[in-house]
Amino acid sequence: MTSNDPHSISYLKSRIRAPILWLIIPLVVGYVVARITPQFSPMLLLVVGGLLSTVWLLAWWTRRYRRLFWRAIGVLCVFLLSWGYLLLHLPPSLDWLGKPQREVNLTLKVVQTRSLEDKYHRQAGYGEIVRAPQHLEALIGQRVSFFLSPQGIVPEDLVRSQLIKVRGLLSAIEQNLDNSFENYLVSQGINFKLSRGQILETVSGPSAFFKFCKRQNERLEAILARGKDAGSAYAANIYSAMLLGNQASLTPEQKYAFQITGSLHLFSISGLHVAMVAACIAFFLRLLRMPSAIAAVIGLLVLFLYVEITGGAPSAMRAFLMVAFYWGARAFRRKKSAFSALLASALLALIINPFDLWNIGFQLSYGVVGSILLYGVPLNEVINNWINLKFMKLHSILKYVLRWFLNLIGISLAANIGSTFLSILYFKTFAPGAVLLSIVVIPLASIVIVIGCISLLLGLIGLPILSGLINPISWFIIKLMEACISFSLKISGLFFESFTISPILTHISLGVLFIVLYLGHVFNKLQRPIFYSLPLAIIVLFIGLGRFVL
Repeated sequence: MTSNDPHSISYLKSRIRAPILWLIIPLVVGYVVARITPQFSPMLLLVVGGLLSTVWLLAWWTRRYRRLFWRAIGVLCVFLLSWGYLLLHLPPSLDWLGKPQREVNLTLKVVQTRSLEDKYHRQAGYGEIVRAPQHLEALIGQRVSFFLSPQGIVPEDLVRSQLIKVRGLLSAIEQNLDNSFENYLVSQGINFKLSRGQILETVSGPSAFFKFCKRQNERLEAILARGKDAGSAYAANIYSAMLLGNQASLTPEQKYAFQITGSLHLFSISGLHVAMVAACIAFFLRLLRMPSAIAAVIGLLVLFLYVEITGGAPSAMRAFLMVAFYWGARAFRRKKSAFSALLASALLALIINPFDLWNIGFQLSYGVVGSILLYGVPLNEVINNWINLKFMKLHSILKYVLRWFLNLIGISLAANIGSTFLSILYFKTFAPGAVLLSIVVIPLASIVIVIGCISLLLGLIGLPILSGLINPISWFIIKLMEACISFSLKISGLFFESFTISPILTHISLGVLFIVLYLGHVFNKLQRPIFYSLPLAIIVLFIGLGRFVL
């Protein structure tokens, strides 16, 4: 038997192949080089890359090429094109750093918003400057982070695509190693911040689609709040954050506890939520016995609408793209591969918004899911094969429970392997206890999301009374999750704060980790114990080395 025979003991179905990496790696390298060398001419790079691409396509079409040589030419084309592409998206450099704040009147197009629950009804987010005084016209097109309060107008939540006239103190954002939020803004091409901002007037309202999304968000929030009383208010707020992305309802204490334990993603719209909602949509469509292609189209439309209603968060949109590629492969009867769908969604996301590469959420999302697919899924396949061989006579129910528990440990371990170095880099936390905590809270969070989907469906079809009956179940589970998180914080040695490693060493260790995982698939080492022990050894080695160097 060959090693690729499905019946061979050395073959695992979870082994992946990823030819799309030939596009993603040079694209990422091109983006990084562009941020380091902003003085290069983007048009020159695009022209040279375009000419090389034309030659490559002709050679491929006529089959007159040597595979290795022209593959290298293709990689060079992607590198040059991505380099020039990002340079085109970089905002023009303005000499504002180090200069004092200046009061300005600007017109902004709202790009992203988040409400702040305070008595002043302030709102935060970022927008694009579309109009400025004549002496400040160079600011047009720049992105600016804002904190705004209404002045002399009825306080209404800002909506994406809305044009507003504002006044405030404008200053440039300087990268600060001690301020991760400002570093995040700069990485996203947001070079200015508006403090003490005031909304003077609304120049034009939002588009009809975003107004619709805003109304539906309020409608869904009312459904999830059915049955709420004073004793369940805070759990209901977390419920809303989990299903609709309203993180303003979380207290600073809750955000701190969720962040240090690595569970903050459970209480905001993320890949887990979109995946669970997609699973619920697929289940309901399957009950209607629709053809797979039609079901995929309808399901993706509903899922896209859900993502936009919840605010169109980048993390949710990235998860939507992955689901779209995966469902698309199933609908058109192509070979389904979760890892290929992950890479395709990453490629499209980086083309749509190159600055996502420096987005903390982007890196965590793809780092965690990539680790699960490269490490957790084959580990679970090995575990399942081992259970089938060693516990053949075990009752099927007991075997199912054992398999479910061990698989949950495997997925939790993989998720934490993928997030460890990024958590240290961005949040200065090391959470080895997150593996054990995830075994408890992830299933509970999944149950909350499923109940929330059922509640929303009941409310939308005209049965809000039933929504009010099942919502308290979710609130009870949320309280249980929070109790587990609070209890875990009291156990010494599970979570470490102010845990730092050199950023360069962190990036190197992360790269080594994923190279090792990928090579394990390339050389078919998924049955070897060393494949599953090496990532753990890498984490221990680099963390120990990083602490020793510091």
